[in-house]
Amino acid sequence: MTNWMRVERNLIINGRKEEPEVYEGEIMSQEAVPQVASLVGDANANVTASSSLSFKDFGNGGEVFVSISLKCNQDENSINWAQYLAKNLAFSYAEQNFVELKERLLKLGIVK
Repeated sequence: MTNWMRVERNLIINGRKEEPEVYEGEIMSQEAVPQVASLVGDANANVTASSSLSFKDFGNGGEVFVSISLKCNQDENSINWAQYLAKNLAFSYAEQNFVELKERLLKLGIVK
């Protein structure tokens, strides 16, 4: 199966964007592979969704930005499912990385 998923995470602290972390490949469990294979199919269509969360105190602070790109079949049902999946994954990854962002901001003394 092709690399059907791309995840990019950016942290921005006090306006400075750090190097993005990028992952491309497979992340689904073996049990999900048949459903994923059906969704990905010929992988001729791309969908992208993103989510952003910020933590600021009087303008100082940071933001986590996550973008998820998925390849899928070109039929309407596959595109709709891929959009749904990308949106939910983007928000979930943003929430997970938001915890790290808050810890770093507190440790750096940027926010209280």
